[in-house]
Amino acid sequence: MLFYSGIGRRFLSCGEANTTGYTQLLLVKIDNGGNVVWEKQYGDGALSEDGYSIKMDPDGNFTLTGSSYDAGIGKHEILMQRIDANGNQLWFKKFGGVEDDWGTNLLKDGEDNIITGTTYSYGSNTPNESMFMLKLDKNGNFK
Repeated sequence: MLFYSGIGRRFLSCGEANTTGYTQLLLVKIDNGGNVVWEKQYGDGALSEDGYSIKMDPDGNFTLTGSSYDAGIGKHEILMQRIDANGNQLWFKKFGGVEDDWGTNLLKDGEDNIITGTTYSYGSNTPNESMFMLKLDKNGNFK
């Protein structure tokens, strides 16, 4: 996913990097000339973590959502992370139910965060996935 800021014409993209057999959350900040300002990887080296959506917060920091996969238990969880404008991690959280859950889109409601995605944990008694929506505050706490 790509975030564009008209202020200083910077681009911030989130995704994944695979260098050890496990994917790590990847963030890349690029200027309007296509030059990499910084590139950072985040996550637990024993888990596969991917970023799907990123948004700028009113205070100039960034919040993103994605998924974290633990091969040991065979389960995806929703991840949420907040970074500052230089890519320094402010906090990182994971949450989910007893089955697979993915946070695929992040929306902003003032300082609050709304995550939408898919779940096998909630809302269905069948092996099919369901959609979910969560509202969290700027610190990733449920509202």
